[in-house]
This record gives sequence, structure tokens and C-alpha cells, in this order.
Amino acid sequence: MSGRRANRRRSPLVPILLVLVALALVIWGIVWLAGDVTGHVEPPVVDDPVVDDPVPPDDEIKDDEEEPEVPEEPYIDENGMLQFSTVGRYVQADSYQGGAAPPWNLLLVNDWNPLPAGYDDDIEFVSVGSNNDVFDSRAADALMQMVEAGSAYDIACVSGYRSADTQDYLYWRKVQQYRDQGYSEYDAQLTGGTVVKRPGYSEHNCGLAMDLGGSGNYSLNTDFEETEAFAWLIEHCADYGFILRFPEGKEDITGVIYEPWHYRYVGTEAAKYIMENDLCLEEYLELMKK
Repeated sequence: MSGRRANRRRSPLVPILLVLVALALVIWGIVWLAGDVTGHVEPPVVDDPVVDDPVPPDDEIKDDEEEPEVPEEPYIDENGMLQFSTVGRYVQADSYQGGAAPPWNLLLVNDWNPLPAGYDDDIEFVSVGSNNDVFDSRAADALMQMVEAGSAYDIACVSGYRSADTQDYLYWRKVQQYRDQGYSEYDAQLTGGTVVKRPGYSEHNCGLAMDLGGSGNYSLNTDFEETEAFAWLIEHCADYGFILRFPEGKEDITGVIYEPWHYRYVGTEAAKYIMENDLCLEEYLELMKK
């Protein structure tokens, strides 16, 4: 038995099979590695970058509460009254010699400069002329001197100071006339306001303006300019501190139609400069602030 075991030979197929298996494993490994290199490679997982919210330009940054839009000029307010924006207009409270209070005789009253609240409570008014018109006592003597000097032309006072209530009545009466002609509410107030001012925006409310007539013409119409009384007033009104307040060609500045009958006291110095240089009060005050 032991002799046979010693003489038995191992089969030659076993090593060959082992070599083939090892060779197959090597080939498979090479193929696998090649496929991993040249095949699809999954990209690494990268977190999304953190991007801050875009910051708008400075001109697009708005406050939480935006400023209200400026109404188109002019406009009807919530009370039904025509109002005017002061943009691009001379505002005396802000402009007169750096914001200083103007002297009483240069007070500006127009669509952009209302009469100060309670103004006429502090003013003494006196009766002037044969119609007992009312005028600021500080300028009443100058007015009567001018009327007396022009007596050869029968110059007389027609309409002076008016209370706010009277002005309110006259304003709406004029507006109604244009409504009756088919004007819209806006156009009726816009047009009517060039003839009769809103209460608080009329020179007649300050007591320094007087409507005058003469040479038999007291109707307060533009044909007054054809009279000798008008010619005399234009030549001499400044000698007494008065100006033609609403001259022809200045309507866009004054906001009032040409009124050859309307005269305003401003003092002799200002009056002479204004009349000699064909200015209106607004233009003179613009020069003053420079």
C-alpha cells in the first residue's frame, strides 16, 4: 500500500487550470480598470453656491412709503376748489431776501402766494372815496392824493378791499357764468380765476389794491385804456406809490388778465422802478431776491 502511494503522480491538468483561472482574473481586472477610466464618471456632488439677493441700483431703491405724486398743475382739490402747484413759481415766503418777511407794501398775493391767515385782523382799514370803499389806512392818504390830483379826469374809486366771504361769492359767481356757457368744472374755474381770484388769493383781500375809473368810464373793462384818465394814471401813478398791477403781456406771470383799471400800492421807490421798466410786481420781487 505505501509503495503505491509513493509511486502515484499528480495530474498535470491541475496546474494548467490554476494558471488559466489566474490569467482570467488578471484580464478581467484590466478590463474593469479600463472601463472605469474611459467610461462615464459620476461628477462629484457639490452644494449649490450661495448667491446673495441682487442689490438694485441706488436709483431703484425706494422707501417703504413713497412720496405722493405731485398733481398736475392746476388741479381740483378734494374740496372742489382749483389749486396751483408752486413748482417753478416765485414763493415770497421762501424767496424774499433769503426768506425774510417782506415789507407790508411789497406783500405779494396771487395764485401761488395766498394771503397769510388772519391777515386782515391786524390791519386798520378806512373808508375812502365817494363810494366809501375800504382801503389799508397806511396807504389811504397816498390813494386819495392821487385821486385828487387826477380830478380833471374824474378819476374815482370803484372797488377796494373785499372780505374773504365777499371774494368767495364773487369767485363762484364768475365760475358759474362759465359753467353756464358749457365749460367743464376745471375750465370754468381755470378761466374764471383769471378774472376773479379765489378767496385769499386776491389783492382786494389785502386792502392795498383799488379798481379805478375815470373819464366817464367806470365799468372796469379793457376799453378804459382808451380814456384820458388811464393815460394820466399810467404817467403819474408811480408818483404816489401805485403801479398798474396787471399789465398787458404779463398774464402768464401774474395769472390775471390785463386790467387797465387795477392799481396797487407798493411805495414810490418800487413803483417808479416797476413802471419805468415795464415790470409786474412778480418780476420786481424776483430781481429783489438777487
